[in-house]
Formats: sequence, structure tokens, C-alpha cells
Amino acid sequence: MKTPLFALIAAAIIFNIVGCAKRTPGYHLHARFTSVQTLKPNDRVLMAGIQIGYVESITFDPSKGETRVTMHIHPSVVVKTDSTATIISATSPGRCRVDLSSGSPGAAAAVESTIVKTSEGPRSESRTHAHDFSHTRSAERPVLNAGIMNHKTQE
Repeated sequence: MKTPLFALIAAAIIFNIVGCAKRTPGYHLHARFTSVQTLKPNDRVLMAGIQIGYVESITFDPSKGETRVTMHIHPSVVVKTDSTATIISATSPGRCRVDLSSGSPGAAAAVESTIVKTSEGPRSESRTHAHDFSHTRSAERPVLNAGIMNHKTQE
């Protein structure tokens, strides 16, 4: 009798730990596209060439003829309400990403479940490059911390 009870308690603890691991801190933004190309869950979300999140889910709404992309954004990143989301096709097959523009300095910060504007059309990685800092003095390079841009510079 004690063994089934112990197994049940152990299973509940493991289920709780695994469930908590999937709930990472951050917030969600949504974008509506007519085509998501080969974008899929877990693809990267970038701003200024830095990964700030990932695609959490993609759902199609047949009544509106559009696809809703839900993005999970790192909690330390501020996305502006006038930012624009664009799907970028990578040069390797089946790889896409979402690029978010930085928005304007005076715009409000996006909050949980904000719907951002979209820009659609054929865009590929070969035509959109992240900034290359290789020719920049080290004091002018952004500092990266766990894949998120820190607003300080190296000294």
C-alpha cells in the first residue's frame, strides 16, 4: 500500500518540476501574418541582431485568414508598442526567425499580450544582416549577457 502512494507522490513532484521548468519568466507579444513561411515554434526572435526571445506558438484563424504568432520575450527586454515584426527566411532550408524593429524612443513599452504591427513580403537572411561589430573599437561594442543586449559598453 505504501509503494503505490510513494509512486503517486513522486510522480506528482516530477510533474510539478517539469511543468515549472517550461514556465520561464518573460512576457508574450502577438503578431498577425497572412503567411508565416516555414516559421515554427522555438524559432528565434531578434532585435538589432540579438536574440530577445523565441516563437512560442503559431495558430491559424480561418475566419480572418491570418496566422497569429505568439512570441515569448525575455523579461529584461523592452519592446515598444510601435515595433514591427518581420519574418525572415534563413538561407538554410526550414529556418526562419522573427525580427522586431526597436520602435521609436517616445513610444510606450509593450506589455503582456500586446499585438505588434507586421511587415510582410519576401525577406531573406541574405538581405538582412545583423550589425557587424568586428571593425568597431571594443569600447563601442555592446555587452552581451546570456544572449540579451546589455545597454552598457565594454571598457
